[in-house]
Amino acid sequence: MNPDLTTFGKIMAGGTPSPAFGGRYDLMQQYSPESQTLLHAGTLNANPLMGAAGVAQLEQITPELIERLNSLGGELAEGMRQVFRKAVIKGQVAGMGSLRNVHFGPVPVVDGHTSRNTTNRELLHLFHLSLLHRGILIPDRAMFCISSPMSQREVKIAIDAVEDSMFELKPYIEQIWPELMGHV
Repeated sequence: MNPDLTTFGKIMAGGTPSPAFGGRYDLMQQYSPESQTLLHAGTLNANPLMGAAGVAQLEQITPELIERLNSLGGELAEGMRQVFRKAVIKGQVAGMGSLRNVHFGPVPVVDGHTSRNTTNRELLHLFHLSLLHRGILIPDRAMFCISSPMSQREVKIAIDAVEDSMFELKPYIEQIWPELMGHV
């Protein structure tokens, strides 16, 4: 089944802020300069840098590259899960393919509600700072994104940093958040 409309975020242009959308011919035709039925104006429209980044990304991406990135994402997720089991900390890894998120909470993260409402944000913040201290830059929501220049080397570096962080933070978790000790 094909969607009526599809939206794309910045990943399609190598991380530059370049959103796009596309869809069925009859819907997209309404945006055509010939019909001028609908106007699509925006700050990011016709930006040459984002256009060049988009073309470069599309020229480089292949099914093999996507498979490699998704495989690295799987290795990262499993490595972090092993760290959480070894540290006996209720850390969880959600996501798919090359995009993964860490959550610290006493219940399994199964949807947006449990992700938003059960994750210990204070520990997430400490985890973020601990990883920054180790040279790993991730958003403060603990999202890990595998990109095409990365290899198993970078995945191992990230897993090692997560392990170091967890064992550094474990005494604080035991003292302040004992409900996060154990396995989910």
